[in-house]
Amino acid sequence: HIGFVGIDIGAQMGVPLAALEPTIGAVVLGQTGAGLSESWSLSPSNQALFATLAHVLGRDPGAIDYAADPPVFWPELALVQTLLDRAEPLAHAATLARTPTNVLLQMAQDDEVVPNLATEALGFSLGATLVSTKPRYVVELGTRSLAAGEGLSGNFTIDNGAVTRVLYPFDPATHDVLIHVLGTEHYAHPPLPPFQVLAQDNTVGNPLAAALVQVASYLGTWYSCVSGVQSPMPTSTCAGVVRAP
Repeated sequence: HIGFVGIDIGAQMGVPLAALEPTIGAVVLGQTGAGLSESWSLSPSNQALFATLAHVLGRDPGAIDYAADPPVFWPELALVQTLLDRAEPLAHAATLARTPTNVLLQMAQDDEVVPNLATEALGFSLGATLVSTKPRYVVELGTRSLAAGEGLSGNFTIDNGAVTRVLYPFDPATHDVLIHVLGTEHYAHPPLPPFQVLAQDNTVGNPLAAALVQVASYLGTWYSCVSGVQSPMPTSTCAGVVRAP
């Protein structure tokens, strides 16, 4: 009967936690993704971190040819990812996918911190449905259109029922859509390498209220169901409702 909300690294930690803790019935994974080391190479905001890692790997971070030799295909980077895999969200996604856990992933379109590719990959691994837009990177990701106020629930079937698995994009929005009303864009969009810094930062009005209301409604509808179940480990499932703002 426990719900979980995490953002960025907190959401990454939430994937193995929810996969291994059976009392967690609903999670919100805000602005997070899978493939940590590869995500750093595709994140404009993490280029200082990735430059340090590239230097350690014997690569010149100022001479990366993203067309002929993209970092995602570096054998050295794959070894680094292997070291991270024990805490990698993608490594625990298959386990979480088999549990009766509701999952809402919220994504800022063109996120400059966590690449949308990483979020789409995690969403696909968890069996999520992408709402109200088409996938840009993981074409296998299922989609569903929702009108304003319309809800989606119980779209993912498990052994003893159905739960909700949704990836919801906010656009325009920045990485801190669940924290701040105003965000800032520093790079040309879509933010793909080689990254181009804007001559002047762009201020973005985040749909903070809409994102928070969506989280509250989703957790509230799920808890309304589980609060009526006497057993701490119910045999039937409860599905939260994700509504389009």
